[in-house]
Amino acid sequence: MKKKLYLLFFAMLFMMSLQAQNTITIVDPPTTVKAGTYVDITFNYTLDEAEAWAYIRFKDSDNLTEVSIKLTEPSGTETLSLEIPADSPPGDGYSYQAQLFSTGWSHLYTQNFEGISIEDPSAAPNIISIVNPPSTVTIGTTVDFTLSYKKDVDVAYALIRFKDASGNLNQAFEEVTDATGEVTLSLQAPETPGSDYSLQAQLFTTEWEPLATQDIDGITVEEPSPNSISIVNPPSSVPLGEMVDITLSYTKDVAIAYALVRFTGPEGNLEQIYAEVFDDEGTLTLSVMSPSDSGSDYGLQAQLFSADWDVLDTENVGGITVAVPNSITIVNPPATVTADSTVDITFSYTKDVDEAWAFIRFKDADGNVADADAFVQVTD
Repeated sequence: MKKKLYLLFFAMLFMMSLQAQNTITIVDPPTTVKAGTYVDITFNYTLDEAEAWAYIRFKDSDNLTEVSIKLTEPSGTETLSLEIPADSPPGDGYSYQAQLFSTGWSHLYTQNFEGISIEDPSAAPNIISIVNPPSTVTIGTTVDFTLSYKKDVDVAYALIRFKDASGNLNQAFEEVTDATGEVTLSLQAPETPGSDYSLQAQLFTTEWEPLATQDIDGITVEEPSPNSISIVNPPSSVPLGEMVDITLSYTKDVAIAYALVRFTGPEGNLEQIYAEVFDDEGTLTLSVMSPSDSGSDYGLQAQLFSADWDVLDTENVGGITVAVPNSITIVNPPATVTADSTVDITFSYTKDVDEAWAFIRFKDADGNVADADAFVQVTD
């Protein structure tokens, strides 16, 4: 009898010692993830503290992202959504880390879960992604979304939709036939403001079987601002070192405001011009000097300021090319060609006349090679 009581007492002590530990364990996490997404990480824990903090991290050699929760029960299971950074390169060498800390930030326990990899999106046969998705849209407005896709079927549908907690909202789709490409779809934003919206792009077969999906969370739908400014039909290219007319559309609810437009470049702001605006809404055209160096990495910025030069609204337009008024450039010309063969030559051009002729010819040391030229009329 004494022996049985001793064994029972020992077993109770052993169980109490197990329950008194601080532990945290990640349960069946995904080992292959996609950059720019979130993954749900479930973990079990036990505490011998009244309260503690649990941290879940995504790591390479450094901490990349983390999420935390305060624990108040002696044991349990929790699930947290962990971000996989969009700029993380594909490959191996990633890991999860789970840690417990006391409320005084003393370290209690750590688990490292190795062997996590980020998949290479270019290796998938079917891909779709939203190009430069907005984080904020205005209620009820029409928003243009550009979708980039790759597919291994002859015909597919590219779709974009808004979503909220209840499910799918407005959507638009278009048939795509090229193996790779981009398509721009217009979609009306939700009518109710909030910050719990998301965007979803999907690629479907013609039988509406899903081929690829991208989800982007954290989209805010906001009320229209009483103070706004936008560039009307911004140019995609401008001549080098010339005055360019830029039309601005604005609204305001302050007595005095200034509308400004400027060129921007890789190193910051360039030439700018501004004018006071008097009506509560309207348009005005300002002439601003274009950059003096050619390139394709310029932009335009429009801003609305109060009388004290507080910024009321800003719009940025990128991808503007600055070039001489008339130019022609051969794109990736071949360094070696085969005699007596036909060679495709691609060229880009700019012009400030209604119509022009573009010539491409072979030359040698003596000049133009006979019967080795081609020309085409260009009107754009």
